[in-house]
Amino acid sequence: MKQRQIINDISPDFKRDKESQQDYIERKKQQTVEFVSGYVRQSGMEGLVLGVSGGVDSFLAGALCAQAMKQAGKKLHMVILPNGEQADYKDAQDSVNRILEIYPQAVADTISIRGGYDGAVADLGTVKGFSSDVYTLGNLQPRLRMMYQYALAKNMLVVGTDHAAESITGFYTKYGDGGTDINPLQELVKDDIYDMAASFGAPEEVLKKNPAAGLGISADDESELGIKYGDICAYLKGNIIDADARQKLERLYDISRHKRALPASLKDRYVEKKPATIIVVDLIYAFFDEKLGELACGNGEAAVRNTVKYINENPDANVLYVRDWHPEEHCSFVDNGGQWRKHSVQGTAGAEFAQAFYTDIIKTANTPLQRYNVFQKGMDREKEEYSAIAAQNEAFGLLKDNMEQDVVVVGAATEYCVYRTVKDLLEAGVAVTVPESCLAYVSEEEHPCYLRNMEGLGVTVVRDMKHKHSRMPGE
Repeated sequence: MKQRQIINDISPDFKRDKESQQDYIERKKQQTVEFVSGYVRQSGMEGLVLGVSGGVDSFLAGALCAQAMKQAGKKLHMVILPNGEQADYKDAQDSVNRILEIYPQAVADTISIRGGYDGAVADLGTVKGFSSDVYTLGNLQPRLRMMYQYALAKNMLVVGTDHAAESITGFYTKYGDGGTDINPLQELVKDDIYDMAASFGAPEEVLKKNPAAGLGISADDESELGIKYGDICAYLKGNIIDADARQKLERLYDISRHKRALPASLKDRYVEKKPATIIVVDLIYAFFDEKLGELACGNGEAAVRNTVKYINENPDANVLYVRDWHPEEHCSFVDNGGQWRKHSVQGTAGAEFAQAFYTDIIKTANTPLQRYNVFQKGMDREKEEYSAIAAQNEAFGLLKDNMEQDVVVVGAATEYCVYRTVKDLLEAGVAVTVPESCLAYVSEEEHPCYLRNMEGLGVTVVRDMKHKHSRMPGE
């Protein structure tokens, strides 16, 4: 559950199931460029200011912003801000030169912060008890750099270069590199940043060197964090990682919560929201598609559309997908003495989730990810299994161990798998909400009867999607 809560909070974006890495990189580049150009236009500002450090993050932010400002016809002002001599100054200059190839109209300057830094250290040194340790002096530098960038940003927005791996660990300076107007890399994980930077022709040395903040605190990022970027990326993509690395990463997340929040006030008490889980039951082709669906239900295609809409309108929910995953000789099939035509057989098209869940849902962690949030039931050839509560994921175990205490159930079919799932959830003490328009049913006549039965058991049935947000569990 901790990993699910963190991924929901950080909202990383990465390759989805059924998508190649190359397709993901191109899709994300286009999406980010359109977002940045549109945001600057909408803001009414004249362009962007970006500090270029010589690292892969600032190069990629610069390349994306150059393309966006070229598209928008706006300004891009890049600035290298060394503290005296900078060991990787050539990398920063090479990055700027490559970005200028993308957008020759951009402007670039080098301004040393040494004067401001020395003056600040001297002034602070007059305070009795002032601690000039490496962390204090290290964090002073990005705060000064941000001050310089905002001084240059008259009628312009300042660009940040923080990304998902830094967000989860709090590996940035509050109101330093973390204090910006727009962060085009916020959803990206580190390994994808390298792939995307390479696609823009990043300088070879920038791609080869170990990531390092260059603040005099440590040799490189991984040494300071005590955890490898590979483990952070794997965790953010929903994979299981080594227990020691997981515990260290989750501790870093916990102690850096304040960095990811707006300044605290009493208002925070009034807007606290409990997390909720959306359980998508059997919205696979077998139960809604007239051509592929062996047991196509009424309202199936509408249930898919409305479920996608519901998920997108509630992006902070934990979304879990459940499907029948029957062996060829399952006992529920007519040929084997059961009552149903053969359906949802493992590896067939009928057992696949609707394509819209892969393409139309905005948040990657809310799409079906086989390794992470897809749970399967009906795998025992000798047992019928309608309820989703004991559906299994190979890495994360049973569905009932991966959900909060407020649950929304959608899917197919009202009279069978949805109803049995709801009953089991209620017996487990879970609060259940069911949006009617997100359900498919076998019988149009029986469907409302089962909804009334659910209400009698204590389920909140939402009959009007327009009012969904006011009825979301935990709000």
